[in-house]
Order: sequence, then structure tokens, then C-alpha cells
Amino acid sequence: MVILGGVLPSAIYFFNVLNDAAALTLARGADFLSVFEKPQRDALAMLFLRLHHQEVVAAQIFGVYGFFR
Repeated sequence: MVILGGVLPSAIYFFNVLNDAAALTLARGADFLSVFEKPQRDALAMLFLRLHHQEVVAAQIFGVYGFFR
């Protein structure tokens, strides 16, 4: 369990970068996103930013769980 508590948060943080990249892509407004209106792109960017926060919380919980296990 100690290994799971140390490796799992790292994996979560690694995949959390995808949420950051998606939010930045939506905020910059790439050409292929022209099918979405500006409010829709903003809402999707906020969704990815909120997912980023939730994954950070999950990584912290698994890190603390693995530390005290």
C-alpha cells in the first residue's frame, strides 16, 4: 500500500496535465474550435479547470492515505 500511495498521486498529477492543456487550448481559441461559440468554449475551459482541482484533491487524498497506511 505504501507503493500505491506514492505512485498513484504521481500518475494522477501526470494525467492532470491533460486538463491544463485542454483548458489552455479552449481559452486560446484554436481554429478547429470555431464550431463552438465563445460562451461554450469558456464553459468547457471552466469544466477542465474544475476537473484539475478535483484531481489535485484526489492525489492529495491518495498521498495521505498511502503515507499513514
